[in-house]
Amino acid sequence: MPELLHHPRVVISLTLGLLFAGLLVDLTSTQELVVAIIFNIPIVVSGLANSRRLTAWTIVLALGANIAAAYENALVFSRYDEVTLINRALTSLSFLIVGGMTLLREGAVDEVEHLIAVREVAERERALRRFATGLSAARGPADLVDRAAAALRELLEADALVIATLHDERFDEPRWTDGHAGDLATPGELATWAVDAIPSNDVPAITVRSERGLITTGRWRRHDGDDLIVVADRPHAQKPSVLLGEALHGLVPLLEQSQHGGGTATSA
Repeated sequence: MPELLHHPRVVISLTLGLLFAGLLVDLTSTQELVVAIIFNIPIVVSGLANSRRLTAWTIVLALGANIAAAYENALVFSRYDEVTLINRALTSLSFLIVGGMTLLREGAVDEVEHLIAVREVAERERALRRFATGLSAARGPADLVDRAAAALRELLEADALVIATLHDERFDEPRWTDGHAGDLATPGELATWAVDAIPSNDVPAITVRSERGLITTGRWRRHDGDDLIVVADRPHAQKPSVLLGEALHGLVPLLEQSQHGGGTATSA
């Protein structure tokens, strides 16, 4: 329910409904009873969507409704009451104050969300630097892949991780594991569930939900075409598919360099 109250369409509907209900109450009340103060409620409610445009329009509509109700009351009673006009002017001032505070809160929320996003990017970059540094001492392709299995599992904070080769759309040997992989991506198992969902872009990784829980899979591209498939069981890191995709993107040149240095990959 709390999440629903932050959905833009729900907030817009609720805001307009409160404005309309408030206008009806104001139009049917006596001139001396200024109930326009209730228009502050939809102004505050509009802030749930964190949309400065919605809040600004709600302020404008509240001011318009206040003026419309004052005009209608004056027509009904054939006169303007000075005290009522002063009260409505003060009420309009309250709209501006409450609306201004709501806009400031929305600006603060946007700033906090931006800072959180910047911090997440910085933490991800630091983790990737540590990951790359840990693989710099690898001796040959087999050692690189073996080290990468443990490093990727630590990077993704996964329960287990498998790096496997493919043959005829099935997982094959050699296979590198870290953690209690068990029956995860075992040789001979059909690999389409892990491979078909992987996007063919610069971040070749995706996180899916299975009976085991969350599983992040990625394609470690090799220039000879025999790509490696990475399967991480229940990763706990933030945005694991993005993290794995960036790590694999950096591993491509490392593997190429290690292959030029000699040796071939074998099962660890």
